[in-house]
Amino acid sequence: MTVTEQLRKTMIASGMSQAELARLAELPDAVLSRFRTGETNLRGGNLDRLCKALDLELVKRGSKTKNRRT
Repeated sequence: MTVTEQLRKTMIASGMSQAELARLAELPDAVLSRFRTGETNLRGGNLDRLCKALDLELVKRGSKTKNRRT
């Protein structure tokens, strides 16, 4: 499952309305609507804001710093 698919699934599972989630994520409702319907993807700050609103942490796989021992 892609990050986009997971986010869309989590948006539905959150039980929040699209308007409520857009407000919480500080995103225009239209941006969230286009993402939800697959018209566009979120990038950069918009992706970060949506993850924060859904209480998710976006972790990059294979990051060299992720498994670094000190």
